[in-house]
Amino acid sequence: MSTLSITVENESGTKQNDISITCEFFIQYTNSSTSRVMTSNVLSELIGSTAKGVSALSSERITTSKEFTRYWELFSIKNKEQSGNFLIIANVVSTANSKFATGFETITFDLGAQSGKVSKDGKTGYYTIPALSGNKPLTLIAADNSKVNLDTLEKSFKEKEAEYLKAKRMYEENLKVADTTRIFEQLTDNEPTKFSQVITRMLEFEESTLDAGLRFTKKTNLTQEHGYLDTIKTAILNFKLLYSDISISDGEGLPYS
Repeated sequence: MSTLSITVENESGTKQNDISITCEFFIQYTNSSTSRVMTSNVLSELIGSTAKGVSALSSERITTSKEFTRYWELFSIKNKEQSGNFLIIANVVSTANSKFATGFETITFDLGAQSGKVSKDGKTGYYTIPALSGNKPLTLIAADNSKVNLDTLEKSFKEKEAEYLKAKRMYEENLKVADTTRIFEQLTDNEPTKFSQVITRMLEFEESTLDAGLRFTKKTNLTQEHGYLDTIKTAILNFKLLYSDISISDGEGLPYS
């Protein structure tokens, strides 16, 4: 079984046993030729515990996801003539106990450097990766350490929260007016190349397919199916209100004849 190994230690560098950790795994592909960074959604959440200071988590739930396959093939096949980097990333959180405070660390696993050891199962279409170790340990702070002072942590949290909300607002507002072509993640050739096309494809889907489905399910008393389609209709309406300056005429045209 292929594993992703995470080391847990204290501030003195001593490895710690019986520490429970929870990890959210996602992947990141960086195309060095274009400086383009593409980051996936969370692929899996895994829970483990340390033995001899290391928690070895199975990578199977990560590699058997369609998103991993699409990202890996983008890195290893579509862009193999260009330089790049492929990382598995884990946001690792430890469980607080009487000895240590809750710890958090972002740990990376360099799969791109091990690309020659990645193999594909001909039957399932999924990839198998080699055993990997994280680039750094999760370092735990003693529960009675001054760094764990709640007044200090609260002050730091409030300051960072205010900065985050300000940056988030600026980012979201500018995304609505900026050209997103350069940063849009296109994993296959038939995916949209920018976010405005996501909106127009929704509008095209609504006109070419969704409305017809609503009429049919209403006429045939398919109540549950009609409810599901109506939920999609409402979601598209919300997007219309959010991006009122984008219309179906801005799109690529209806794909059906």
